[in-house]
Amino acid sequence: MANLLSSSRAKQAIVQASFSNAENSIIDSLCTVVSALIRSYTRRELLLANHNELVSGVAEDALFLRQYPISTITRVSLVAGDPTVDVGGYRVDSTLGLLLRTSGTWLLGKSNYRVEYQAGYAELPSDLVEASAQWVAALFWQSKDNPAFAPELPTQAMKSMLAPYRRILT
Repeated sequence: MANLLSSSRAKQAIVQASFSNAENSIIDSLCTVVSALIRSYTRRELLLANHNELVSGVAEDALFLRQYPISTITRVSLVAGDPTVDVGGYRVDSTLGLLLRTSGTWLLGKSNYRVEYQAGYAELPSDLVEASAQWVAALFWQSKDNPAFAPELPTQAMKSMLAPYRRILT
């Protein structure tokens, strides 16, 4: 998976005049680590990607998808039915990652719908990038000062920036 920020963007948050080859390697690694930590913290993939997800019908009018914002829905099919036939009768709330039945409810069942879709950000919002850069900078300086000392990360400021992107588990 691609990193959520570039090492050059991370270096802006570190605010150091120049970097050694070893420091460049550390920053590259931290960008990868922090990208994974943010995906874990937000409980979702943030970059635009294709998804193929099994979703359980809950006999209500909404199906929650794991990834959002939704760009396109390719197909929603019943697992027990023809996988090439879209069930239809729904609209998309792309921002919240919801499929809303236009009439009736989704059939109750465990992983009974397959949803093929594209979701995520083609370009990450600036607050997500800033939170990522701050996290990399904090880890970078921690490695310089005292690697044994581990401050609580993400900081409250980072958590505030990440909060709007954190998926609520349903």
